[in-house]
Amino acid sequence: MTAHELEICERYADAVCSGKKTFEIRREDDRTFDVGDRLMFNVIDEDRNPVPSHALNRRTYKVTYVLRGY
Repeated sequence: MTAHELEICERYADAVCSGKKTFEIRREDDRTFDVGDRLMFNVIDEDRNPVPSHALNRRTYKVTYVLRGY
């Protein structure tokens, strides 16, 4: 199991918190994601500034499915 710390734009973080967004799509350019890994998000605004008060910050999610080779 690997822990990944990822940035997420505020508008997508809002959708995660509301339950509308239940997936995450990422390229594996510099890291490999596997089932069982943990994702921790840091919310940023459109100018890439941190949004420290967002409810999604530092919340952890478990990877349950990975699609490769698409």
